[in-house]
Amino acid sequence: MASTERSLGWATGVAATDGATTYDSTRMSAMERAGLGVGILLNGTFLSMSGTGSTTLTIADGSGIVGGYFYESNGSVTMATATLGSVTYTAVIIANTTGGSLTVAANGAGTVTVTTATTRAALVTAAQLATITAAVTATNLLVLGTVATTAGTITTITPYFPFATSRQLSDTNYATMSGGTATLTAANTDYTVATYTTSNPSYDGTIAVNGITGNMTILASGYYVITINVQFSTGTTGVRKLAITNLLNNYAISPTNFATSALVYLTYSAYIGVTPGSSTPIAITAASTTTGQSVLAASISAKRV
Repeated sequence: MASTERSLGWATGVAATDGATTYDSTRMSAMERAGLGVGILLNGTFLSMSGTGSTTLTIADGSGIVGGYFYESNGSVTMATATLGSVTYTAVIIANTTGGSLTVAANGAGTVTVTTATTRAALVTAAQLATITAAVTATNLLVLGTVATTAGTITTITPYFPFATSRQLSDTNYATMSGGTATLTAANTDYTVATYTTSNPSYDGTIAVNGITGNMTILASGYYVITINVQFSTGTTGVRKLAITNLLNNYAISPTNFATSALVYLTYSAYIGVTPGSSTPIAITAASTTTGQSVLAASISAKRV
């Protein structure tokens, strides 16, 4: 047998003929990292956080790989924040590889410790995060985002969406909005197309949509194809302009296009990089060199390829 081969995953004492007499945690966690990466896996509700305006942080069901250690929650994990004061906490999943317990601000068990040889979600202060990072190394931490509290009430939740490896992000993930409108009251002024009648985010949560504001928010890096359809009001003078916030500026359309038809179709592709803990919003904006124009209907779709 080749010396590089090992049998992993068998119970202690099984497959002893090639030396797999004990469970090798180090090699097993290395295999998890190699096969699945490190981050949130795409099942359940992706460990998404909620609870703004309340004193309970809820982390939805899902799973992840933390430094090669598997984390799973088949239901909601809740953490009470009523006594946590006015602080911005980091929501983190900790693989406690140390020989003792780690101190946290809150966890799903209602305690302030994560015991050794467990993988648990917790809220930690900046000081606690520094201490824990030094103890287990950054490799064994998975940051879900930040949670700000005021007198114990959750005021802001900022997710990081650290999805595990590009292989976990399907090529078919896309988001759409349709039925958007805009009134171009003043000339040479950009207006965001908004008030969409239909909006659908990507199924994995990496492309969020807000039909009211017109924003489509990109939460994971990748190469995207953006497709827009815009129906302007009819007109034969002036120049209409389209743009995609943070991607494309001043795509001008000749007034001759509006004599009989006011429909414009545009496809734009680009790599969009997103730093964990931030996001990139995109939206259709429209303008006209003449007053009194409008966008009668618009749609936008984004697909990560």
